[in-house]
Amino acid sequence: MKLVSAARGGRRKLVLHKELTDLPMLLTQAVADVRANLPAKRYTLEMANRLTDGQVEVDPTCLRNVFAQLLENALKYSDEGVHIEVRLEETNEGWVTVSVTDNGWGIPRKCLKKLFGEYYQVPRAEGRAQKGYGIGLTYARYVVRAHGGDIRVESREGTGSTFSVRLPRK
Repeated sequence: MKLVSAARGGRRKLVLHKELTDLPMLLTQAVADVRANLPAKRYTLEMANRLTDGQVEVDPTCLRNVFAQLLENALKYSDEGVHIEVRLEETNEGWVTVSVTDNGWGIPRKCLKKLFGEYYQVPRAEGRAQKGYGIGLTYARYVVRAHGGDIRVESREGTGSTFSVRLPRK
């Protein structure tokens, strides 16, 4: 699904099946997905829910995939024992933000502008290269924008990354 969605990117509009969804529960499900796919890696995960109301109108399947992708990346691009923090926050203007922060390898500054591009992978030193197609973050941006939101990254090489997904409540 991700490969097809990413490949058609800006050429075809994504059809969303929005429904009222409990965002904290959706994130819990994404965490379970990642735990099932990467069970051998040691890590700690902390979730901080600062939402007064966790209900948002989204396509739960698409967003669950986005959050699972961000969590999977946090694990893939880090050493054993990585710490991941997931924060849910809201603004008075009707937006919610989900941030995934890790203390992994981080991303070189020169790579940040290309990060969401199709098939782009951050060049890694021998022993840190990871398998993949370079479509996960392209897919994430595509889905988040289809929801009327935005995705951003802050990162420093050697200290980790924070990916923030900002979504309208409705």
